[in-house]
Amino acid sequence: MLHDFEDRAREIDQLIAWMGAPAFPEAESEPPGLPADVLTTLKASVLLLLYNLVEGTTAACIQAIKDAINTSVEPFAEFSASLQLLTLRNIYMPGSSDGWHDQAVEESPGGGAIVRFAIDKRASYFSGNLDLQALQKMLGRFGISISDEISQRVDGAFGTVKIKRNALAHGDASFSNVGRDFTTRDLRGFADHIVAGMRAVAAEVGDFVAERRFLAPASPV
Repeated sequence: MLHDFEDRAREIDQLIAWMGAPAFPEAESEPPGLPADVLTTLKASVLLLLYNLVEGTTAACIQAIKDAINTSVEPFAEFSASLQLLTLRNIYMPGSSDGWHDQAVEESPGGGAIVRFAIDKRASYFSGNLDLQALQKMLGRFGISISDEISQRVDGAFGTVKIKRNALAHGDASFSNVGRDFTTRDLRGFADHIVAGMRAVAAEVGDFVAERRFLAPASPV
């Protein structure tokens, strides 16, 4: 999961570095000989790369959770309350298939398979318009909390990148119009905050999976 994340983060870092993002925030520079209109287009492209990092990392986190749950053998009652509720949400959401409901019940008298099927068979857990609130809500349904420290780190950058990404994706603004709003120093700041925040989110999901927190806490003896 983190290998792909680091590859995407490296792509962003290399592009911003090439564009002349300074090592120190007091300075500002641009690649020599690069036409101004090309530079503004590249600046807007960085925002798309950052959004790609957010969605790609989120999708990888969800897949890691699915994979861990699919290897479980516990009955329904031993899953966390969050997973039980998410299972029911997935079963009754529009487009859910009755076919795998029957198969899950037949394969698992204890009900564990219905959790595994319901979590795995849902194709997507976010709409493609991902921001911090949507990420928090989605992970919260699995029982994963994003700390206030992470939220504060990424909130402003997240919101700006999402808004500008939507303007580009929906054709509301051109790349040059979006790119001219930002300096390379601005982009470096967005990248630093989003990369650090999403790395922390990926680490939290990794702990959730490794510690099998999708199961209910063990009852005290």
